[in-house]
Amino acid sequence: MGDVTRDNLLAGSGVELERTFGLVASDTRIDILRALWDVRVSDEDGASFSELRERVGVSDGGRFNYHLGKLVPEFVRKRDERYELTHAGAKLIGDAVSGTYTETAETSVRPAVVGDCHMSGCDGNTTVEYRDGELRFGCDTCDRIPDGIPVPPIVVESTDADDVPAVGSRFSMLTVERANRGFCHLCDGPITQTVARFHPDFEPVLDGSVDVIHECRACGEWRRSGARSALIGHPVTVSLLYDAGVDYREIPHWEQTWLSEATERLVGEDPVRVAVTAPIGGAEHRFILDGSLDVVDRE
Repeated sequence: MGDVTRDNLLAGSGVELERTFGLVASDTRIDILRALWDVRVSDEDGASFSELRERVGVSDGGRFNYHLGKLVPEFVRKRDERYELTHAGAKLIGDAVSGTYTETAETSVRPAVVGDCHMSGCDGNTTVEYRDGELRFGCDTCDRIPDGIPVPPIVVESTDADDVPAVGSRFSMLTVERANRGFCHLCDGPITQTVARFHPDFEPVLDGSVDVIHECRACGEWRRSGARSALIGHPVTVSLLYDAGVDYREIPHWEQTWLSEATERLVGEDPVRVAVTAPIGGAEHRFILDGSLDVVDRE
């Protein structure tokens, strides 16, 4: 496949995006996708041409065949004379159901206090609100920069207002774990994790933390975090927490003191080594991370 880079993947992407969006720029084609989605969730073995045309309600067979043909093979596949959605077709409908493209501006949750601010020297409260498709964590006292975490509207709309912060936090932890496993939350491309001090385009800016840049080599999306985020979902911390009677999946991240009270320090440059010390189960655990944020030792 060769080296995956943003430049070689985005080369000519404008033309490809225009063509792809053009494939679904028709009410009839959207209706076809919706009909095949109904077939999929009904666990039916696809739909024949005539069955699908009846579901969509198009009387002109030639016109229907034209629009159906435009969706094959990207969004619809034909197998044994029956039609079904491809993964891309199902994903398109799933994204529509999530409200990402249609309901982001309309869905919001007013700011609520969820706990103490963990910034050094601040006795304020951590606040959370949902706006413009993001769950935003900030402080009602200090000048902490709000953390914006993308959360689809469906997550918020299917949750009681009082539970939105906790449910949104669980979703955000999945986003972090996804990056830790090397996948971009936007395009599914490969993620590279680099200590900011050794990145050619970034400088460390976080106080009391070792900045890490999580960068997608395909689409260019990036985010910054402390090195401790590499421990979220890692088997060594999951097992330590579980042995201490803690199921980290059920606890909002602002209550996960093993993260908020962790300390980070650069302890080696060649090779790069970062020490993260976190309190778990009444003991201090020291984790050594390499330049790619993999755990290479525990003390």
